[in-house]
Amino acid sequence: MEVGISLQEITELRKFGNTILTFSSVNIIVEETFLEIKRKLSPQVISIFLFSKDGFLERYEISGRDRGDVVIEASWLHDERYKPGESFSGKAAFGKPYGEPYWSNQLDKEVDNFTYGKEYSEKLGFLRCGISVPLNGTHRTFGTIEVVNKVNPETGRAHPSLVYSDSDVCWLALVGAHVAAAISRLRKKDEDKIFATIIRVLADPTLEHVPVHTTEESAYKTIANKLVDYLMPYKVCIVRLTFDGQSLFVTNKAHSDGDEKGWLYRVDEPRVIGQKIVGRVFQSGKYEIIEDIEIKEREDEFTNLEWIKSQNLKSFICFPLLILGKVIGTLSLFTGYIHEFTESDIDFLENVSFLLAAFRVRSRRIKEVEIPRDTATTDEIESLYYEKLPRVDTGLKSSNLISPEEIEFLIKEAVDAGISDDDLEELREHLADVRNGRLTEEAPPTVVYQEVEDKYKIRKDCGKEIIISTAPGLDDDFDGAILKEIKRPPSSSSDTGI
Repeated sequence: MEVGISLQEITELRKFGNTILTFSSVNIIVEETFLEIKRKLSPQVISIFLFSKDGFLERYEISGRDRGDVVIEASWLHDERYKPGESFSGKAAFGKPYGEPYWSNQLDKEVDNFTYGKEYSEKLGFLRCGISVPLNGTHRTFGTIEVVNKVNPETGRAHPSLVYSDSDVCWLALVGAHVAAAISRLRKKDEDKIFATIIRVLADPTLEHVPVHTTEESAYKTIANKLVDYLMPYKVCIVRLTFDGQSLFVTNKAHSDGDEKGWLYRVDEPRVIGQKIVGRVFQSGKYEIIEDIEIKEREDEFTNLEWIKSQNLKSFICFPLLILGKVIGTLSLFTGYIHEFTESDIDFLENVSFLLAAFRVRSRRIKEVEIPRDTATTDEIESLYYEKLPRVDTGLKSSNLISPEEIEFLIKEAVDAGISDDDLEELREHLADVRNGRLTEEAPPTVVYQEVEDKYKIRKDCGKEIIISTAPGLDDDFDGAILKEIKRPPSSSSDTGI
């Protein structure tokens, strides 16, 4: 058998690799790859498998002709999937962290050991030879490409006397390397899109909470959906925020399987500070990882254990939404397989978490500021923010703007404290004045009961008690610093892999 490939073949593969690097979707990459493989190897069947969010190799695409020279439809064995190392198709993906090429010219003798050996034999007419090569990303194998049987170019039909050479194996392995680089690049582009989305909405605070009657999504929901998108390893994303500095509430969540079956058996109760792993992250301001949830001593870390088991979730990571030393929420992610969180995973999620925290705080500050968002730069937005922000003549350092949600929260606390109807009406008027920037030193005094006073920052000015509000627990210096402390996302010059 001839060994190795020629310089001309290497040059042609380099051109092929450069071409697919420019493609914008996995489908186009796969289509071009199949054409290149058919031209060179003349296989009866070509398939590409990608790891699912549950850790199985699932067939993404198939191309070929059956024993009757009829095109094999995508619906044939549509649920074909393998564990790493299982059957012929799973062997190239077996290994930590990377798989290696696997081939055989005696598949007819191994067919009984294959998961779908009988189905393939009947569909193709026979099994004789095959090659499977890994798609290796920066940190792990994320899929395979395989060819089965070989076609006689003169007759256009597969024949059991034809087999693959060692040079064919080398050539297909190089194709796999180029395809892996192209798909990995798409994942990196998806990460960049997440950063671009968050940075864009930083300039549009109206996206924080969208009225339920619209078809739009809140910024949190948009980001959660992107984090569980096809090329991302995460199966579940949950965003929690705090409104009182003591407990966390689920604000938005996303599941790669959809909402209908993704949230069965799950109960979204508040998490108090220090409670389980999420509450501990809220308390400490440090991320935590559980790579194997099924380890018995780690199961007690979770409240929704029945839901976790029903969804077959294996690994977990939780990041604080932390900015200027204050935790204002958490970002939780699950995977459907035991996932080793790499340094690039952690850097990426840390930046996402920071930007979400920045968005949360900034949206509370500039909701009432009219900004020409279609043309304004970040510096212009910052300048307009300080220039147009209504000031309250109370001698205090920062604005007294309060969001509608915070007004309702304050009023609820006052009602629970037993405030009278007259005092409640006075409080409503006072908060409305604060929100609209109309509060002056001549404003009537506001009755604030001790139960409310204990939970909110109270400042005394001109002999009156005035409620000053932003997000509970945030200091005044937070107000001016947030626009100046936005982290830059990591450079997109390097590929992170799948």
